[in-house]
Amino acid sequence: MNRREFFKKLPHMSREILKNQEEKTVIRPPYFDYSKADICKNCEGYCIEACEEKIIFKEENGIPFIKFEKSGCTFCQKCSENCPYNVINMEKYPDEKLNVKIFIDKSRCFAWEKIICNSCSDICIYSAVEFKGLFNPEILDHKCTGCGFCVVKCPATAIKIKPAEVKN
Repeated sequence: MNRREFFKKLPHMSREILKNQEEKTVIRPPYFDYSKADICKNCEGYCIEACEEKIIFKEENGIPFIKFEKSGCTFCQKCSENCPYNVINMEKYPDEKLNVKIFIDKSRCFAWEKIICNSCSDICIYSAVEFKGLFNPEILDHKCTGCGFCVVKCPATAIKIKPAEVKN
């Protein structure tokens, strides 16, 4: 495979790897009240229908989760506004931040391999990606909201996301 063929296949390969990663990681919607999660089992999925980015899905048990396959969370609050049971409750959890930890797998990151790539920082509206010189990006926890746009845009699928400790 020549260089051009490699880069043509890269976005497809990246999405497949990301899909496998997300299947193992369960991220809840913003403003999610973990103590009321069981209520979702009998819900029609109003948050799913309301999500402008179409990133909210339902697990087999009925509890909503986010999949960063095609987009990230804009914190539009539609999921909360349409949740009749206040499981997704922006009044109780007003922070526009997902309960996640996002980090860069340096062994997969193009920039850490000295290939110029700014995909993560270009998409981040919170300026949560800081480069140490031309290369070596780091995600700044105090600025990162966990929106997931960098996860989606990373051509190397080097940006990983995992649930943080539940704070209820």
